[in-house]
Amino acid sequence: MPAGANLPDFLAGPAGDARGVLLFGGTFDPPHSAHIGLSQLARGTAMPDGSWLVFVPAARSPHKHLGPSASDNQRVCMLQLALAGVASVAVWTEEIERAHEGGASFWVHTLRAARAQLGPSSTLRFLIGADQAASFHKWKDYREILRLAEPVVMLRPPVSDAHALDSALRQAGEWTPADRAWWIDRIVELPVFDTNATALRERLAAGESLGAEQLHPEVELFIREHGLYGTRQQPDRPSK
Repeated sequence: MPAGANLPDFLAGPAGDARGVLLFGGTFDPPHSAHIGLSQLARGTAMPDGSWLVFVPAARSPHKHLGPSASDNQRVCMLQLALAGVASVAVWTEEIERAHEGGASFWVHTLRAARAQLGPSSTLRFLIGADQAASFHKWKDYREILRLAEPVVMLRPPVSDAHALDSALRQAGEWTPADRAWWIDRIVELPVFDTNATALRERLAAGESLGAEQLHPEVELFIREHGLYGTRQQPDRPSK
């Protein structure tokens, strides 16, 4: 599976034309089954046939006080394991590499880089939870983000329906009625799962085995082998 800071290397079509791209940013600490399953459903619903789904692990979200628990390399490895066997997916480490050079993980910078590499004619969209859309006006250069790429809005608690999103956007005081309708039109109809990485880390630290409906088995094994999230480090796998 491709991973790196240069998009066109793995997104060029047979004629050299870039395909549609759906970006999905997050800390992925750890990447859980809802991340993987819902993003694939969103791609199939909102994107042209043949589009790529590109995961963008953040070095540290500017909207969170603390950075990820797992290291950058560990989160990339877990994403690779979670995505094994999924077609037309990639992990783009642009934000991590930019942070190593002293840059913050601002989404507008990521989209500028993606648009510059893909060109103006490619379909470029990004997946965002409705809870994040509700506070989108707090993101750096949020109007420019929307000029660079359209959002694909995924409902999730506590913003679990269109009415709740409209109410949250109205309370923000930054959006006109037409703006709010524009956001509502970009909701994709997906199952609503109340799965979050914080709760999974707590359950792992408590010694629970989560199972494939929560974490890819190889991801859970990786977590335990490396003693992540307060788990006890497990012995190496037996050789075959």
